[in-house]
Amino acid sequence: MGTVVAFLNPPRRQAGQCTPPFMVSGRSVAGLDFDARDGWPTPLFFVLGLRYQALPLPWLTKLAQMLADGNAKEDLLAAPDAERMYTVLAAAERKLRESARPAASA
Repeated sequence: MGTVVAFLNPPRRQAGQCTPPFMVSGRSVAGLDFDARDGWPTPLFFVLGLRYQALPLPWLTKLAQMLADGNAKEDLLAAPDAERMYTVLAAAERKLRESARPAASA
């Protein structure tokens, strides 16, 4: 398997089209052709709908960090339904938040 995740951010939008901001996550067992450099279909994807052009960077950074650590990608691919995918993403976000907290002094 090649590229596992695609992050999609529609570049041309009007601020009023994305009120409130949203994120859609999806999975395709066969994978979708996002014209990845490796030529492989991509099974996981995230679409960001944000009001302003500068906003995607923090969201993309956070998603990339959530999926780079642990088994989040594998767990998303193995999830039996959307509810389990949500649970996996929520757990990955909690883990990222906890790792960003300063360590308590002894």
